[in-house]
Amino acid sequence: MGQGESSQRYTVREYEGHIGIFLEDGTLKSELKTPVELLPEIDQKKLQMGITVNTEEELILLMESYTG
Repeated sequence: MGQGESSQRYTVREYEGHIGIFLEDGTLKSELKTPVELLPEIDQKKLQMGITVNTEEELILLMESYTG
């Protein structure tokens, strides 16, 4: 129990040269101004394919890894 509110999935992917966070339905939720080209190549490739996270907590951890 208690998982109802954190069941929203997100996709993090490259968006106009930086990092975009999208809701499950494809709506842009927010974006980070971190230029994707400044990230390591492995992260650039992951963002090109899109990274799916299952909870807001995972999303926060992922964003912290990209913003330092």
